[in-house]
Amino acid sequence: MLRRTGRLLTLVMLCGVGQVGMSMRADEPAKADEPAKPAETIKTGEKRDTLLYVRTDPPGAKVRLNGKELGVSNGLFPVEPGSGTIFVELEGRKPGERPVIIQANGITRMELSLEPQAEAKMEAKTEAKADDVRFVAHLPPGTVEQAFNAAGAKPFADGDSITITEVKAASPDLKNGDKVIVKGRYTLASQPKASLCLFATSAGPSGRSPVRPGQTMAITQGQGEFELFETLTCDGYLHVSFYSAVDGKNFGGLYFGTAKQMKDIEHWDGIARVEVELKPQAEVSTETKANDTRFIARLPQGTVELIGITNYPPNERSQWWKPDGSPANIGGYLAEPTEWSLSADKKPLVLLHRIENLPADASSPAWKLEPSTGHAGGTGVRDAYGKAPPSYHMCCAELGDSAETVDFHVGIGVGPWETVITQKADSLGTASFNRDGQEWRVTLLKAEMRGRLSDDSTRVTLNATESWCRFEKRLVAVTDDGREHAAWIGSRGEEGAAIFDKLLLSSIKEFRYQVRSYGWIEFKNIAIQPGQKTDVKVISFDGAEKTEK
Repeated sequence: MLRRTGRLLTLVMLCGVGQVGMSMRADEPAKADEPAKPAETIKTGEKRDTLLYVRTDPPGAKVRLNGKELGVSNGLFPVEPGSGTIFVELEGRKPGERPVIIQANGITRMELSLEPQAEAKMEAKTEAKADDVRFVAHLPPGTVEQAFNAAGAKPFADGDSITITEVKAASPDLKNGDKVIVKGRYTLASQPKASLCLFATSAGPSGRSPVRPGQTMAITQGQGEFELFETLTCDGYLHVSFYSAVDGKNFGGLYFGTAKQMKDIEHWDGIARVEVELKPQAEVSTETKANDTRFIARLPQGTVELIGITNYPPNERSQWWKPDGSPANIGGYLAEPTEWSLSADKKPLVLLHRIENLPADASSPAWKLEPSTGHAGGTGVRDAYGKAPPSYHMCCAELGDSAETVDFHVGIGVGPWETVITQKADSLGTASFNRDGQEWRVTLLKAEMRGRLSDDSTRVTLNATESWCRFEKRLVAVTDDGREHAAWIGSRGEEGAAIFDKLLLSSIKEFRYQVRSYGWIEFKNIAIQPGQKTDVKVISFDGAEKTEK
């Protein structure tokens, strides 16, 4: 009992020191001449976070644990308990690497001093020069090829995926001795935990090589990004793959390599593969700069940027392209679930766009596509992490067989509302108003209680002849106390309805039909498939035109 009690006291003291470490500024070293702070009393059974504090001299180094990037030093990072390897690197300094054992429910502290590169030995400098990555390939999403054998072998377990977005290497041949860096995204759904690894299947006699920290990273169920790197020790076929945290077995991956390498393995069953063409970095940088064109139209207040187009429905492997047909490396965006059913034989497309800097009272967007044979409506957007990025929208539509390009219109209602028709709640009927030299008729058909929604809700059905999206419209109910209650008018064709939730019909004195104008912008001549080169005309609200090629 005494020995166990002594161990408990020692543990409490260590946790207390950990608390002192948490209270320090991350960039302030501990001072040896300062008296130790008293240990914090820890209640028995109290659960604490498992944290890793990494301090480097100088600070600002990129920190990785078992290949997974944690952030930048000096910093305190939430981690899982266990053993691993810390790897830190900072431009102009030699990288640092050190094994670590992370204790649960406390803080583990690591300090590393990074030597200047100039002080490295000559042989190390020569080796680093030989390992420079001078060739790069950017991969647009959706370029993965898949092979399935007769038994139905699949490259991934259901719900899992790997997308490679960038490959860098010392040579364009991806051969023995080359340093390779791979970036991309993953989705892990089939298992709670796994390792994501960069390995090479040898083209010659098989043999095991040591696994280095940069080749593997621990991941948990969900989505994320990766960056893995390795110096090849054989000629073979590179792949990024999932490995089980339980038995270490592979359960799906993506092979990548040169055209010849992928030709060599085209007969392999049940694999996913993608061909990469590595070019000198200077050439790729020039291409990237030329492809930095953004398609932005201006509203009276705010902007609309058309970011990318893909086929409906979008998924993690969708291939996105810009309005002019060039690749759009924008990552994985998904549509929120809807009840829509778009026909695959009618060229259904998704247009991802961002609307920013609108006034507070601006409307939701309205859309029109020409030509369009089916639904042209919007839905919410989710990124690769399941979050809703602010200001992003998706419009989905069927184009039809004859479409070669598409014109995309976006309208936003802005400005003050104008009452054009007023009717008493107990004497509904037809009225008209004039705008732009035309007469428009509106009929308030019926006002009734809506028990399905709640006992005190009122539904007003109406019929309006103005063309769709000519105006933004709403119905306002004025109650006996003079208060105004606005309701959006949902419509299909000429018939629509406005619902006033938690508002008694008997309390409504009159209805006011209000309108305000939409501000429209347009993107003309949009490519409807990747690689289709078009000259896109961007027309802002004020009529200003700009052609992007």
